[in-house]
Amino acid sequence: MNFDHTEARGSCSTCHNGVQAQGKGPTHLETISSAIACHTTIGWSGAVFSHVGVTSNCASCHDT
Repeated sequence: MNFDHTEARGSCSTCHNGVQAQGKGPTHLETISSAIACHTTIGWSGAVFSHVGVTSNCASCHDT
C-alpha cells in the first residue's frame, strides 16, 4: 500500500514507529539521525550515507 506523504506533518517517526507504520527494519544501520538525513519520501531504497569522518573498521557495517 502506498501512502501520499504530501500532507504529512511532523517527523517521520511520528508514524513510522513500528506500531502505526513500519519503522526501521531489523537489519537497518544503527543511527540516531532522522530518516530524511538519508532517505527521501520518493525512494527509500536510494539511501545515502556520508562516510565523512569514518577512517577505519569498515567491516563493522560492510559485513555482508
